[in-house]
Amino acid sequence: MGLLALALSGCFVSKTALIQPDQAAPIFDGKTGYSCSSLGDDGQTWVEDEKGSISKVDGGYVARSNEEKDDAPITLRRAFGDFYVTQQAGSDEFYYDLARIEGDKLYLYHFTCGDEDQRHVNAGVIDSLSGKGDDLRCNVSDFGKLVQVFKARLDAGALPKSLYVIK
Repeated sequence: MGLLALALSGCFVSKTALIQPDQAAPIFDGKTGYSCSSLGDDGQTWVEDEKGSISKVDGGYVARSNEEKDDAPITLRRAFGDFYVTQQAGSDEFYYDLARIEGDKLYLYHFTCGDEDQRHVNAGVIDSLSGKGDDLRCNVSDFGKLVQVFKARLDAGALPKSLYVIK
């Protein structure tokens, strides 16, 4: 799983980085580990899934699960209030999600792209949709517009799916 690993299906993606190293928030500087929990079957209780270590690289962070190899570096940029957009580099594109940070706790939302995002395309906030079904992708090219989409999901009642305690 790895810290902040973004699901590669049904994602918000861009061809170029929307967060540059000089825009990255130094959220985890001085931290060396994490534990990750997901919501249990009751949807109310956090159940620990894994533990790992964190190291800083090129304006971002790499996490190493105690069971898996390195993840791609993650970069965070403040979006609004206690919310940050996460950016993870893939082989030929960048993946985005939303995180809320409260002290040593990071709540990750795991937003996916869906057919309902066509309304954001029509409004000019998302550039386009591509793919089909579980591989539907929301193509974005503007950080501010991506923040608008994520804020709209929060306003509609979206809840986080993962909890990371950073140590």
